[in-house]
Amino acid sequence: MKTLNRRNLKQTVAIALIAAAGSLNAEEPGTESELSDVTQATCADVAEIPEMDRAFSLIFYYGYLAGRSGISVIDPELVPRHLELVRDYCNANPDATVIQSFTQALSSSE
Repeated sequence: MKTLNRRNLKQTVAIALIAAAGSLNAEEPGTESELSDVTQATCADVAEIPEMDRAFSLIFYYGYLAGRSGISVIDPELVPRHLELVRDYCNANPDATVIQSFTQALSSSE
Protein backbone atom coordinates (compact mmCIF):
# COMPACT_ATOMS: atom_id res chain seq x y z
CA MET A 1 0.00 0.00 0.00
CA LYS A 2 1.40 3.37 -1.00
CA THR A 3 1.16 6.02 1.70
CA LEU A 4 1.02 9.77 1.39
CA ASN A 5 4.69 10.76 1.57
CA ARG A 6 5.97 14.09 2.83
CA ARG A 7 6.48 15.54 -0.65
CA ASN A 8 2.93 14.69 -1.73
CA LEU A 9 1.58 15.93 1.57
CA LYS A 10 3.44 19.25 1.20
CA GLN A 11 2.11 19.65 -2.34
CA THR A 12 -1.45 18.90 -1.23
CA VAL A 13 -1.24 21.34 1.66
CA ALA A 14 0.28 24.01 -0.58
CA ILE A 15 -2.53 23.66 -3.10
CA ALA A 16 -5.15 23.84 -0.35
CA LEU A 17 -3.53 26.95 1.14
CA ILE A 18 -3.36 28.66 -2.24
CA ALA A 19 -7.03 27.89 -2.82
CA ALA A 20 -7.94 29.18 0.62
CA ALA A 21 -5.87 32.34 0.15
CA GLY A 22 -7.66 33.05 -3.12
CA SER A 23 -10.99 32.79 -1.35
CA LEU A 24 -9.86 35.03 1.47
CA ASN A 25 -8.53 37.67 -0.89
CA ALA A 26 -11.89 37.78 -2.68
CA GLU A 27 -13.60 39.24 0.39
CA GLU A 28 -14.27 42.95 0.47
CA PRO A 29 -12.42 44.85 3.18
CA GLY A 30 -14.59 45.35 6.24
CA THR A 31 -16.96 42.46 5.49
CA GLU A 32 -17.42 39.60 7.91
CA SER A 33 -16.87 36.08 6.72
CA GLU A 34 -19.65 33.55 7.24
CA LEU A 35 -19.10 30.71 9.65
CA SER A 36 -20.26 27.32 8.47
CA ASP A 37 -21.15 24.15 10.33
CA VAL A 38 -19.37 21.59 8.17
CA THR A 39 -21.65 18.83 9.44
CA GLN A 40 -24.73 20.54 7.98
CA ALA A 41 -23.57 21.50 4.48
CA THR A 42 -25.53 19.72 1.76
CA CYS A 43 -24.46 18.62 -1.67
CA ALA A 44 -26.66 21.39 -3.08
CA ASP A 45 -24.76 23.94 -0.95
CA VAL A 46 -21.41 22.72 -2.25
CA ALA A 47 -22.68 22.66 -5.85
CA GLU A 48 -23.40 26.41 -5.63
CA ILE A 49 -19.85 27.49 -4.76
CA PRO A 50 -17.13 28.19 -7.36
CA GLU A 51 -15.28 25.17 -8.74
CA MET A 52 -11.97 25.91 -6.98
CA ASP A 53 -13.74 26.37 -3.63
CA ARG A 54 -15.69 23.15 -4.23
CA ALA A 55 -12.47 21.22 -4.86
CA PHE A 56 -10.95 22.68 -1.70
CA SER A 57 -14.09 21.82 0.26
CA LEU A 58 -14.12 18.20 -0.87
CA ILE A 59 -10.45 17.77 0.03
CA PHE A 60 -11.21 19.39 3.40
CA TYR A 61 -14.04 16.92 4.00
CA TYR A 62 -11.82 14.01 2.96
CA GLY A 63 -9.25 15.04 5.57
CA TYR A 64 -11.89 15.93 8.17
CA LEU A 65 -13.50 12.51 7.94
CA ALA A 66 -10.15 10.71 7.87
CA GLY A 67 -9.13 12.56 11.03
CA ARG A 68 -12.47 11.90 12.69
CA SER A 69 -12.06 8.19 11.91
CA GLY A 70 -8.46 8.11 13.14
CA ILE A 71 -7.08 7.36 9.67
CA SER A 72 -3.49 8.52 9.31
CA VAL A 73 -2.49 6.67 6.13
CA ILE A 74 -4.06 7.71 2.83
CA ASP A 75 -3.48 6.03 -0.53
CA PRO A 76 -3.20 8.97 -2.96
CA GLU A 77 -4.05 6.70 -5.87
CA LEU A 78 -7.53 6.08 -4.38
CA VAL A 79 -8.39 9.72 -3.62
CA PRO A 80 -9.55 10.68 -7.15
CA ARG A 81 -11.80 7.61 -7.36
CA HIS A 82 -13.23 8.29 -3.91
CA LEU A 83 -14.01 11.88 -4.85
CA GLU A 84 -15.70 10.71 -8.06
CA LEU A 85 -17.93 8.39 -6.02
CA VAL A 86 -18.82 11.25 -3.68
CA ARG A 87 -19.56 13.54 -6.63
CA ASP A 88 -21.82 10.94 -8.22
CA TYR A 89 -23.65 10.35 -4.94
CA CYS A 90 -24.05 14.11 -4.40
CA ASN A 91 -25.41 14.60 -7.91
CA ALA A 92 -28.02 11.92 -7.24
CA ASN A 93 -28.80 13.17 -3.70
CA PRO A 94 -28.52 16.99 -3.55
CA ASP A 95 -30.28 17.19 -0.17
CA ALA A 96 -27.83 14.81 1.51
CA THR A 97 -25.16 16.35 3.68
CA VAL A 98 -21.63 16.18 2.34
CA ILE A 99 -20.68 13.96 5.27
CA GLN A 100 -23.54 11.56 4.47
CA SER A 101 -22.36 11.53 0.86
CA PHE A 102 -18.82 10.59 1.81
CA THR A 103 -20.08 7.90 4.20
CA GLN A 104 -22.48 6.36 1.67
CA ALA A 105 -20.22 6.65 -1.36
CA LEU A 106 -17.14 5.26 0.34
CA SER A 107 -18.95 2.46 2.15
CA SER A 108 -20.35 1.28 -1.18
CA SER A 109 -16.86 1.23 -2.73
CA GLU A 110 -15.45 -1.32 -0.28
